Amino acid sequence: MSRRDINAIADELRPVLRANIADLAEALLGAPNPLTRNKREWRWGRKGSFRVFVAGPKQGAWTDFEAGASGDPIKLIMHQRACDFAHAVLWGAAWAGIATDGQHASPGNYAALAARDAIRKTEQARKQVEAEADEAMRIAHARSLAKASVPLAGTIAERYLTETRGIQRPSDGWPDAVRYHRQSQSLLLIGTDRNGEVRFVQRVYLTADARKISPEEAEARNLPAPKATNGVMDGAYVRLPGLADGPLMLAEGPETGLSVWTATGAETWLSTGGIIRHEPPPGRRVVICRDDDKPESPSDRALSRTLRSWRATGVDIVVATPWAGQRGDKTDFNDTMKAGGAEAVRARIDAALLTGFKAAPAGPHYRRPHLSGEAASRRLEWVISAMFNRLEKYLEARAWLAEEADRIKPEVQERLEAKITAKLIRQGVDADTAAEQAAERAAKAAAGQVKVIAKKAAIERFGGRAVKAKMPRIQIKGAAGLGKTRAIIREYVRRPAMWRSNIVFYAKTLQLMDDFADGIANAQTVRELEALTAGVPATGDGARPNVRVIRGRSAEGMCHSERIEVVEAAAAAGVVSVHRACCHAPARDGVPASSCPFFNWCKDKAYMAQFDNQPALRIMPHARLTLNQPDDLNLPAPDLVIVDETVVSEMVTHGEAAPAAMPNSATFAAKPGEEDRIQEAMDMGKAVVMALADGNVDAVERLRAGGVATPELLRAAAAMAAEAADLALPALWPSMLPKEAKQRCAARKAHPGRAVASIFRQLARDLEANRRTSTGVEWTTRDGNPVILVHGVKPAIGAPADAALVLLDADADLEINRRLFGVNLRGFTISAARRAHVIQISDAALGVSTLTVKQADGDDAAKLRAWIAGLVQREVASGTRKVLVFCAKKVRLALTGEIADGNLPAATQWCGAALSHFGRHLGANDWADFDTVVIVGRLEPPVEVVEQQARAIYADADDVTLDLRGEYVTDLRRHDLRHGLGPAVKVRVHPDPRVQALVEIWRENAMGQAIDRLRLIHRGADQPARVVVLSNLPVPGLVVDELLTKKDALAGGTVWQRALLRAPGGVLPLSVAWLVANLPDLFPSEATAKRALKTLKGSNANMIFYWQMSLLRISGQKRHSKALVRPDLTAFEARTEAALLLGAEVVEFRGLEAEPAAPPPTPAPAPAEPPAITEPVLPVILPVPLISVLPWPLEGESPDWPVSPLPRPVGAGYADGVRLLQ
Repeated sequence: MSRRDINAIADELRPVLRANIADLAEALLGAPNPLTRNKREWRWGRKGSFRVFVAGPKQGAWTDFEAGASGDPIKLIMHQRACDFAHAVLWGAAWAGIATDGQHASPGNYAALAARDAIRKTEQARKQVEAEADEAMRIAHARSLAKASVPLAGTIAERYLTETRGIQRPSDGWPDAVRYHRQSQSLLLIGTDRNGEVRFVQRVYLTADARKISPEEAEARNLPAPKATNGVMDGAYVRLPGLADGPLMLAEGPETGLSVWTATGAETWLSTGGIIRHEPPPGRRVVICRDDDKPESPSDRALSRTLRSWRATGVDIVVATPWAGQRGDKTDFNDTMKAGGAEAVRARIDAALLTGFKAAPAGPHYRRPHLSGEAASRRLEWVISAMFNRLEKYLEARAWLAEEADRIKPEVQERLEAKITAKLIRQGVDADTAAEQAAERAAKAAAGQVKVIAKKAAIERFGGRAVKAKMPRIQIKGAAGLGKTRAIIREYVRRPAMWRSNIVFYAKTLQLMDDFADGIANAQTVRELEALTAGVPATGDGARPNVRVIRGRSAEGMCHSERIEVVEAAAAAGVVSVHRACCHAPARDGVPASSCPFFNWCKDKAYMAQFDNQPALRIMPHARLTLNQPDDLNLPAPDLVIVDETVVSEMVTHGEAAPAAMPNSATFAAKPGEEDRIQEAMDMGKAVVMALADGNVDAVERLRAGGVATPELLRAAAAMAAEAADLALPALWPSMLPKEAKQRCAARKAHPGRAVASIFRQLARDLEANRRTSTGVEWTTRDGNPVILVHGVKPAIGAPADAALVLLDADADLEINRRLFGVNLRGFTISAARRAHVIQISDAALGVSTLTVKQADGDDAAKLRAWIAGLVQREVASGTRKVLVFCAKKVRLALTGEIADGNLPAATQWCGAALSHFGRHLGANDWADFDTVVIVGRLEPPVEVVEQQARAIYADADDVTLDLRGEYVTDLRRHDLRHGLGPAVKVRVHPDPRVQALVEIWRENAMGQAIDRLRLIHRGADQPARVVVLSNLPVPGLVVDELLTKKDALAGGTVWQRALLRAPGGVLPLSVAWLVANLPDLFPSEATAKRALKTLKGSNANMIFYWQMSLLRISGQKRHSKALVRPDLTAFEARTEAALLLGAEVVEFRGLEAEPAAPPPTPAPAPAEPPAITEPVLPVILPVPLISVLPWPLEGESPDWPVSPLPRPVGAGYADGVRLLQ
C-alpha cells in the first residue's frame, strides 16, 4: 500500500491547525504576552512583535515583524522548527492526530534555530538601546515642560475648566497634576508612574477667551493638533488624589476625569492614551468611567475585550456610563456634568457601584470544539505516547546511570586512593597510615566523582534531556468518552520496560478501579502473555504486567469479621494511624511491638497481602493520594502517578474552632517542666481572636501591629495544641481486646487542638509572607455563633515531585491543579465535537429549589415535575429510544420518591427512562448505547462552599487576592448555536474568576459530564443521539440546535413546531384567519396569531428552516398569502394540499420549482449533496418537537398551555418525525 502524499496530508491538516491555532501557537511559542493579547490576536515579545490571529476571518495567519516572516499555520511550524514543508506537515499531523501512514518528521534544524535566535537577539538588543534612548529623551522633554508650568488658579486654563467645561472649582484647590503652561497657553496635565516620577505631560491648547482651539486654529498656530502629549504614557496616569481605600475611578481625557473627580472626591486616574493601554491596580475596586461610544464600534469592542481580560485576572471592575441608556453619541461625563451638575455624575457612579455594567457578549461564551472524535483520539494518543517515550527514556537513563556508577566506583576509588596515598607519603606519613587514611578519604571523595563521570557518560548515551530534565508532569483535559484511560492502558501494555516500574493509578471509585484493572487484563498483549504463562503468578520481574487493586479494609474479605468494627470505630475517633492502632505497632521507646490477632492471616490472604515492594501497577482510591503510608507496608516510591478525575474535594481540608477555645488552657499541652509555656500559647490565642474579631480584612496586619504574635511563638503554640489533641485521642494498640477498644473510641470527646494548630500555622505563614489579610483563616458565624475557620490543601504525598505525573480529567483547570501538584505541570486540552441534536431552554436555570420547593409566586414545583415527567415519557414513547435522565440528587428524590440513604443505586427506572444524579456518573460507561439524555436543571454549589475551597487552594498564594463577597452576581452569556446567534441569557456567576472556575467544575462541567455518558464523540451517523437540557446554563463545548423557552420545551416545541405537526399533508397556511379558525388551541386570537407570525422573521426562524416559505392566491383573492411547505413536496402536491385546506381553488402558487401539469410519475430527485466542509461531518437533524400520542394531562393535571396531541409528521424523507439531510 502506497504512503499518503504529503500534499494530501497538508490539505487535511490546514483546517485542523487553523481551528486549533491557539493551542498550536502556545505549543510552538509558549504563553502569549497578556498585555498585548486580545480575543482575535495573540502577541509575543515585550511589545508584541510576533502576532498570531486566533479568531476571526484571519484565524491562523501570523506575522513575525522582527524577522519579516508571515504565513499560515504550516509555515509557522516551518518558521519555528527551521524545517522544510514536508517535515512541517508530518510534525503538524502528529501534533493534530492525523494519520500519516507511518511517516515521521525529522528533528528540527537546531543549528539554524540557534543562528536565527542569535541574530534576533542582537537586533533586539540594538533596538532596545535605541528605544531606551528615545524614551529617555521624550521623558526629559516632558519633565522640562512640567517644570516650566505654573499653578492653575487664576489662569486661562482654570477659566476653561470652570466656565467652558462647567467643572466646579475644588475647595482645597486644584491638584498638582493639573497646571498651566504659559509659553504654549495650554492646560497641562502631568502623568506619573507608581513611584511619582514624571513620565509624560498632555497639553490642551487654549484661546484667549478660554476655549480649546479648533483644528483650523491649531494649523494657524503651527501646532499638530488641539492637544498634544509628550513623554511615555505606558504605566503612567494623571493621578488625582482621593481616599486610598475607596473605589478608584479610571477615566479617559482630562475633562471627563476632572468632572468625575470634583463630583465624587474619589481617587481618579486619567488615561490620556486610552483606558485600554493601561493595567488597573490589583486589590481595589475600579470604576471605568467610559465615554458613550456607539455600540459595536471599534472603541466599544476594544473596551469589552479589555474588561474581559482584566476581570479574568481577578480585577474587580464595574463600568459607569454617562447616561442611563446607551446613546452612542460619543458624549462623556463632562457632558453629564454640564447637563445635570455634580449630582448627575454622582448618580451615574453610584448606579454603577450598585449594579455594575453588563454588556451582552459578542459571541458564545465557550469555544466550539472542532476536532472530530477520531482526530481528537489520535491527538490524545500522540500526547500520551510522547509522555511515555520521555518517561521510558528517563527511567532507562536513570537505571543505566545507577549501574554505571556501581561499575566505575571501585576503579575511581582505587585511583583516588592511590593518588591520596602518594601525596601523604610525600608529606612524610608512613605507608600503612597513609594507606589507611587514603582509603577513608577516597571513599568519601569517590561518590562525587563517580556521580559526575557517570552522569557525563549518560548524557552522551541518552542525551541531556533524559538525564538532566525533570520527570514529565502533564494534565490532559479531554472530553469524557475520548478514551483517556484506554490510551494509558494501550501504552502500558505495549511497553514491557514499564512493567518493571512502579506505577500508581488513582481512581474515584472501586468500580472505576476494577474497570481499569479489567482493561489491562483484557488487552491483547496481556491475554497472549496469560496464555503463555498460565498458572504462573505475577512476580514483578517485568516478565508480565503485575497489576494490583488496593482495596480498603472495609471491602469484602479485606478485614476479619471480628476486627472490622474496631477499625471503623478507630477511624471515626480520628486516630492518627489506623494501621498503628489496629494492625501493627512496632516496638518503640521501650514499648513492645503489638499486632492484631489476625495479622498473619491478613498478611497472607487479606488487606496486608496487597502490599509489597515489587514493581507493579497499583490501583488505589483517591483518598490514598494524601495519606501517609506506614513504613512497614513496604511500598516502593512511584515512578509514575496517574490520577483519573478531579481530586479537588479530596485534597482541600477545612477545620473550625470556637473563639473561646483559642485562649483556653485545655486546648494546649506542654512537656513536663514547661507548663508556663501554656500561658504563652493562650496569649497567642487571645491575640488571634482580637485580630480576627474586628473583621477578616487586614486581620494579619492587626495581629502584626499588636506586637504579641510572632511566627515562632505561633508555631510553638500550634505544637502544644496538636500535642493536646493527640493526648485526647483514645489510647489504642492492635492487641487490645475489641470491647475495650470500642469503649475507648466511644468515650472520646472532640478536641479543638488540631484546628487551633492549623489556624496558628497558617497565620504564622501569613506573617512571614507580609500579608495583610489571611486567605486561609476566616472569622464567620454559624447558627448565630462566631467560629474561626481554617482552610488549606493536603500535600499530594502519593504523587511526589520527583515522580512523573499524568492527570486525566474532563473538568481539569490548569491553574487549580498547579496549586495542588506544582507549577511545573503542563496542560493539554483535547476537545472534540459531540455528535447529537441538542435542544436547550433559554429562560430558566431550574435550580434545585425551583424543582423541589413550592415557590411564592405560585409556580408549583410538583406541577413542574409532572410536566418534566411528561416530556420524558414522550421521549421514551417516540420509538425504540433508550432515554437517560440526570438531575440533582434532591430532585431525583422528589421525582422518584426514593429514600435518601447510603444505598441509593447509581440509577433507577423512572417514566420508562434510566434516572441518575450528578456525582454518580463520573467515569461510568453503563449508558454508552442510550439514544437520548435529558438534563433536568442544574446543580449549583452554595457560594460559601466554593469560596472555602478557593480559600484552601489559594491560602498561601502571594500572587492572588480573592474577591470573596459571599454572593453570586449576574452575568450575560450566549449559547453556541449551530445556526445563527441566540439571545444573551442571565447566568449566576461568582465575581472572582478563580472561584468561578471551581463553580464551573461542579456546575457546568457536571452537566457536560452527564451528557457525555452517551459517548457522543464517537457516534456514527447510524447512531443519532438527542440531548435535551432543561436549564439555560451554557455548557462547555455543547453546540445547540434549538434554543427554546421552558414553556415551549415542556409543551412539546415552539408554537410553530406544534403547528407544523398539524399539517401532515406538508402545507401550513399562514393566514391569520385560517390559523385562528383551524388551530384555536395554538392561536386563540388574531392578536396571538399576528405575534407568532412575527417570530418567523426573528431569531426563531431557523427552527423551521427546512420548511420552505411559499406564496399562494386563491380564487377571489387579490393579494397573495403565505404558506409553509415541507421541502419533499412537489409544487403540484403542495398546491393540491393547499386547496384542500383552504376549501378553494389555488389560482397562483409561487416559491417552489416550476409547477408540472400533472403529478410526476416518479419521485422527486434526492437533494444535492452539500458542499464539502472541513469540520467533522455530523448528521443534520430537523428539530424534533417533543410531542407524542401519550394521554395528557398526567394524573389529572390540566396544562397551562396548549400541548399538541397529534403524532409526528410522516412522509417522504421522514422517519419517526425526523428528517435527515444526507
